[in-house]
Amino acid sequence: MRLPERPGPRPATSATVPHQQLTHNSAYHVQRRLLHRCEELAGVEVSATRVSVPGAVGLHLTQAGEHGRPLEFAHAHPSYDGSWHVSLPAAEAASVVEAGWGEYHPLAGDRLPRGTVLLFAPRDAEESDVCFDVLKSAHAFASRTMRGSRD
Repeated sequence: MRLPERPGPRPATSATVPHQQLTHNSAYHVQRRLLHRCEELAGVEVSATRVSVPGAVGLHLTQAGEHGRPLEFAHAHPSYDGSWHVSLPAAEAASVVEAGWGEYHPLAGDRLPRGTVLLFAPRDAEESDVCFDVLKSAHAFASRTMRGSRD
């Protein structure tokens, strides 16, 4: 995945769990636009997350995953934050971090997959487009994983 460099200053984030964005948060309408676009991804159900803070919304593949539950491949943090956690292949996660669009989750590589990143909240429509590209990659990765291919 090739991403443009993210402009502007890097937001402050928490270094612990819950891992969240503390500054440079996005406006509510920007957050909603991105979430609505994700609702259009094939086989995706948007519902309460099973792994994040109250008020966070998960993106789940409707096809049953491990343990018969839909696979959550990303979640949006509540509106006071606006960032996302996404699961990506390791090389794509590195691209997100190197281009300044996010950072690794503090538990990535330990209790979470190595490709788990905090995707910074988009500040405008243009940044929302880049974030949507990252979320489409997470969707494709999760879909491949469900089919048993981790390439």
